Amino acid sequence: PELCEIRWYDAHKNALVSKAHEGETLDSTRLELPVGKGITGWLAKEILDGMEIEDGYVYVKDVLEDERYVKGVEHTRSELAVPLVSKAGELYGVINIEHSDIDAYDQHAIDTAVALANLAVVAIEKSRAFADVEKANIKLNRKNKNLTAVLAMGSALTASVDLDEKQVAELIHQQLSELIYTDNM
Repeated sequence: PELCEIRWYDAHKNALVSKAHEGETLDSTRLELPVGKGITGWLAKEILDGMEIEDGYVYVKDVLEDERYVKGVEHTRSELAVPLVSKAGELYGVINIEHSDIDAYDQHAIDTAVALANLAVVAIEKSRAFADVEKANIKLNRKNKNLTAVLAMGSALTASVDLDEKQVAELIHQQLSELIYTDNM
């Protein structure tokens, strides 16, 4: 192929952003593709609109015969766009493959691209799940540390009846400093 790229869907920009590509060099105007523009953008829009994509991909044998085509790579004649979509229907992105030959991809090549897209979705979902678990662990560790500090402060305050107000204030300051990660309280 003259171009093989992975485009992530950016909901804030409502665009497909090129994250990895091989082949033809993309100029800066091609790094972001608005949803709905070109074959790849059309595919993304259909998925975002909840439309079912027949066969799960778009293959255009001759892009010059397709009104959706937007010229991006010189000499492109065929294009294969395969969505990266979760089982819940969330669009992660699109794999876009372009070639200078008309009808460049046989069914085996298409099936391979679809299989790789499915594997990529599994990897994306696992990566996101792992990141969620990591965030939850960080929160739990922070809460655990805070509860431990509160218990220690409570024990220290109630264990000594002979502390004066200054010592109580210093003890509270010390524990609060640890709780909120600052020394200049």
